[in-house]
Amino acid sequence: MTALRRFGGSFGPDEARHLLTRAAFGASPADIADASSQGQDATIDRLLGGGFRPRLADSALARMERSRPASFEQFRARFLLRAILGGDVLRARMTLVLHDHFATAFRKVRSLDFMLLQLETLRRGALGSFRDLLLELCRDPAMLIWLDGAGSTRHRPNENLARELLELFTLGRGAYDETDVKAAARILTGRRVDARGTRLDEGDRDDREQRLLGGRARGEEQLIDLILAQEACAPFLAEKLATPFLGHEAALAARAELSAALRTADFDLGLFLREILGSELFHAAAGRRRSVRSPLEFVIGSLRALEARGRATSLAAAAAAMGQSFGDPPSVAGWPSGRAWISTATIAARQRFAAAVGEGRSGPHALRTALPPEQAARDLAFAILGRPAD
Repeated sequence: MTALRRFGGSFGPDEARHLLTRAAFGASPADIADASSQGQDATIDRLLGGGFRPRLADSALARMERSRPASFEQFRARFLLRAILGGDVLRARMTLVLHDHFATAFRKVRSLDFMLLQLETLRRGALGSFRDLLLELCRDPAMLIWLDGAGSTRHRPNENLARELLELFTLGRGAYDETDVKAAARILTGRRVDARGTRLDEGDRDDREQRLLGGRARGEEQLIDLILAQEACAPFLAEKLATPFLGHEAALAARAELSAALRTADFDLGLFLREILGSELFHAAAGRRRSVRSPLEFVIGSLRALEARGRATSLAAAAAAMGQSFGDPPSVAGWPSGRAWISTATIAARQRFAAAVGEGRSGPHALRTALPPEQAARDLAFAILGRPAD
């Protein structure tokens, strides 16, 4: 694995900035200095272990998460607060990646409790077994509502969840056929959703062994194992999950090596990310400063770079004005990426937000920071772009 061999170059401030921008949304000059002094391996260990200094006490974050949000605006603000102020920032970063991968929207689910449950499932599984996470989400009430799996019965199986499970979540187009969809849909029958969550109705479940994807499966666990064993699964997932960290071109070019790394990690996301973040491919000059940041990455990264705080509901609204509302992806395929984020309207929204951040002026995006406006703007630029050579 040439591209994924361990990076052996100098790990200085520019390398630390690149690592923390991609893996932790962004970093302040102090964060960058700490990381460069500790070295690459220690910094990756801290990222995977949630060992970064929280900007709000863990006890305060825990109290916040025990309270139920009263509105969708408060729900999406909760994610931003943890991403901006929490110490487990790679987990937050990967939670956003997975929310895009398993795109589920409040506008159809219409339950804050179910959306919160799914968010916690994604956060808990963000650095763990993809197999376990996939199985949980096949039984998740928000997902079952979103993809019409709730109420799918042995007599009238709904194929929507099965189709997206194969096409969007695991294999990609062309790696399955309609008979596979129908068989998977029969396995996924019998789930009901009520106010308490999900339950299995044995009378509506088709528990017969099904033939699909060149094998046989009975029940959800055997179905997931059969899907993950498919030749198309690891390349599809590895490229898609690596793209936010490597960029599209680099992930596509290294698809075979990334696939092998994911297989070697047995679909463990934390182990997979460790291979990526410590690789020569990650640090290659060709992949730096070539990605258009999503609105949420832009907003969260700006505040982390300045060690600043703002009104979370307003920050979430600012990201939505740029085209990305957490908890409300436009379709089952998630959000667009790359240059699709940029239009005359969205670039104007980014400029307004950046001006408010840089100037520290009053208003909905006002920041609580002790830095003078000129220093805040300069530190933000250095954290995102790197310092000019002396």
